[in-house]
Amino acid sequence: MNQQVEVRAGKRVCSIMAKTRKSEQVRERILEEATHLFAECGYAGASTAQIVRAAGITKPMLYYYFGDKESLFRAAIERINSRRKSAVATILESAEPAPVRLICLFQAIFKLARENPMDTRLPYSAFYGPKIGDDSEHIQESGQILFLGIMNIVHSGLAKNELSGDPEHIIMSLMGVLTLLLMAHDARPEDTTLTDE
Repeated sequence: MNQQVEVRAGKRVCSIMAKTRKSEQVRERILEEATHLFAECGYAGASTAQIVRAAGITKPMLYYYFGDKESLFRAAIERINSRRKSAVATILESAEPAPVRLICLFQAIFKLARENPMDTRLPYSAFYGPKIGDDSEHIQESGQILFLGIMNIVHSGLAKNELSGDPEHIIMSLMGVLTLLLMAHDARPEDTTLTDE
């Protein structure tokens, strides 16, 4: 009899794990579709009805996972920021010389842009579009993650004599080049190849 209880408990645990996994997949699908629509149509132009239809869910499901449209938008930006932070952190932890880390940083950001093109478009469209609630700090953080990563590497490289020059000029030049390449790739991906080489 105890074995049956253990088996049932085991099945219950497996069932809960399967439901959690499915729940995470649904949440990711909603975020993916919302990110695409927010990037393409802007916050105001992307309706909850469009998001629901694109994600293949119901409105109550959308509200269950995110509460409201603004929270969904915030979650989309936070997911982008999380991806960027992860990519930058990996490069910052490297013991490679600053020029190599800068190249690796650009390559990591290019890889993100190729794999998740809307992750590039959404922060730019949100930053330059109409303001949404109190989310300006989340939107600005997307650019700051890249800026601070470049700044950290440049200052480290200057301190170790791996780079030379005015830190502000180097940082702003690199940030400008990175931004220009990302925007060009977003506008015309077929003409702007972001490579890992």
